[in-house]
Amino acid sequence: TFPDRLFLQAPSTKGLVEKIVAKFDPNRRLPKSVFITRDLPVNSYFNRAMQKHGIEVDALSLIKTYPIIHKFDPFILQKTDWIFFSSKNAIEYFFKLNPNLSEKTKLAVFGNPSEETLRRLGRVPDFNGAKQGIDTTGIAREFAKIVHNKTVLFPRAKDSLRTVQCALTPQTQAIELPVYETVLEKQVVESAADVLIFTSPS
Repeated sequence: TFPDRLFLQAPSTKGLVEKIVAKFDPNRRLPKSVFITRDLPVNSYFNRAMQKHGIEVDALSLIKTYPIIHKFDPFILQKTDWIFFSSKNAIEYFFKLNPNLSEKTKLAVFGNPSEETLRRLGRVPDFNGAKQGIDTTGIAREFAKIVHNKTVLFPRAKDSLRTVQCALTPQTQAIELPVYETVLEKQVVESAADVLIFTSPS
């Protein structure tokens, strides 16, 4: 049987058991359709979970991504101790530049989807923020401790939030490397789904 997942936060355990039980009530009301702003593979957890409950899924990214550089100075890598990737797109566009990485250079990612992308490229991250939970600020603080007084390269999207960079100590050097940009999809069909889920696919 395909498992259901549930995430709850509460200031106390009072009434928590009842809330959890209610979420798994077989008679609970479920939506008939969901629209999510992300292209999803058929075998993704989300698709499989919705299919289990007979919920129709309309998955469509509302942005497109494009590379903004096609080569970069390899001298940058000679000074780099760590490379931090905040998204799957950052990984894919960076490695399309065919970087020659030293064995001493460590890799870091925000979460499991980025780690999966790295592994498909034959790389294993030395830091995965997923172990710190889902709070991006907490991930940034923890990573900042690890790379104190080091040099970190940040392949990223143009105009990204730079959450991790802002958390670094003054003794840590950040090298910014925008490798792609996101553009809004102009032709979007209005959705009549019961639930709309907005994600950040870039």
